[in-house]
Amino acid sequence: MDPTKSFLIIQPYTPKKETFNIYFIETHLSSEDTTIEVKLDSKDSSLENLFKINSQIKYYGKDIYLVNVYKCIFNPSLVDKKKIKFNNDINTVEIKITLT
Repeated sequence: MDPTKSFLIIQPYTPKKETFNIYFIETHLSSEDTTIEVKLDSKDSSLENLFKINSQIKYYGKDIYLVNVYKCIFNPSLVDKKKIKFNNDINTVEIKITLT
């Protein structure tokens, strides 16, 4: 029997080198506009460059809402490896975006 076929070689985890754009929507009443602020987690170096790329006013009954679309850049190679959750073929990591 060939000894190299009697065990499984597990390759080390190597994060992807490219960056990804993350888009998300934030909606709130227009009366709260001066108090709303969206921020990336300053401790997470894998997230950067938060931009508001679109803003629209939507009416629902008597209420007026502001709908904002944001974009940030995610760099998986900068993720703290302790935060990565390994599940079968899918690796996940929790990112933190705060709304104050």
